[in-house]
Amino acid sequence: MNSTGIRVPKSEAESVRRELLARGIFNPDCRPIQEAGDVIFPITAVQSDLPYEQSVYDFPEGKRSLSYPSLVDVPEELRAFLPSSFDTVGDVGIVKIPEELAAYREEICRAIREANHLRAVAVDAGIEGEFRIRSLIPCAGDENLETEHREFGVKLLLDPSKVYFSPRLAGERWRVASLVKTGERICDMFAGVGPFGIMIAKHSEPEVIHAFDINPHAVEYMKRNIELNRLKDGVVMPHLEDSAAGMGRYGEFHRIIMNLPHSAHDFLGSAVKHIAEGGTIHYYEILETEMLAVRLEELNGLAGVKRVEHREVKTYSPTMRFYGFDVLF
Repeated sequence: MNSTGIRVPKSEAESVRRELLARGIFNPDCRPIQEAGDVIFPITAVQSDLPYEQSVYDFPEGKRSLSYPSLVDVPEELRAFLPSSFDTVGDVGIVKIPEELAAYREEICRAIREANHLRAVAVDAGIEGEFRIRSLIPCAGDENLETEHREFGVKLLLDPSKVYFSPRLAGERWRVASLVKTGERICDMFAGVGPFGIMIAKHSEPEVIHAFDINPHAVEYMKRNIELNRLKDGVVMPHLEDSAAGMGRYGEFHRIIMNLPHSAHDFLGSAVKHIAEGGTIHYYEILETEMLAVRLEELNGLAGVKRVEHREVKTYSPTMRFYGFDVLF
């Protein structure tokens, strides 16, 4: 039967499969097919943030695999509150449980783990602390949340209870990496475990990427990930330091990445000081939708700005969106 399909290299198939399932866009009426070393997954709609070939294919008809809600034992009147999506980081699932279902959190996590063949599932209890880390409560499977996450040929070792990481930005990381020109000098101001920098180093040819973070766990994982991905020495340079204080030692940059969506705005001045003429700042912020026009006006008014491009990367809440801005100088 015909369905939109997404063609993925076999080495990346499992991580993409989990992403499609977590987003609820895997078409369960069809079975995946293999062709010329690739796996083609059936999906319900084209996904603009995933940089794989997408087209219409004739798939074998498939049995509907069990979705996690079909495995959950909760009162019928509460089923409407079941989470419609969750994150997968490697083989770990992370889900937010509404208050109405708090008494059933272990049951929900068990079902998510079983339906998606995950090693562990944890409940997201909210962001906390100086490092903006998710407070995670292991609820099903292994209590050890350290995992290896894969996206677009990049391996990332991390513990999501100790570092900030969003698997939903995989497409955005690929997009930025695809823009990098040979010999660029790049600064990642809030690098975490290094997903932007390592993606760029793996798929482009920058001169250097200075990657800053103030979370010692994140910088330690970043160093391990540089080795794990067998990057050339000196391409990604980790710094356990506030980027606003440290980036000035390394001159101007052709590209600056600002992925700190709750407070990147506080650091815009530092970024503008160190961007080279012809450079780009990739700036991310979570905003109420009515604030978008205000932020665009402000960014266009920065000294030296030639133009600003923006896009909605993902939904954050009913009234808030995660926006990406490319500020070109």
